[in-house]
Amino acid sequence: GVPPMLLGIPGDATYNNYREANLAFWRQTALPLVAKTAQALTNWLRPRFGSTLRL
Repeated sequence: GVPPMLLGIPGDATYNNYREANLAFWRQTALPLVAKTAQALTNWLRPRFGSTLRL
């Protein structure tokens, strides 16, 4: 999920600062979502472009 600090919701003491919250967002949310999307796109394109296709 998105850390509350990045949404402007005050009172969350989970992260010491904005930088840590931003890094956590990228590591725990954005990058896994990109990886899942790339895998799904690879699986969708593989029948047309061959089994060696990898994104």
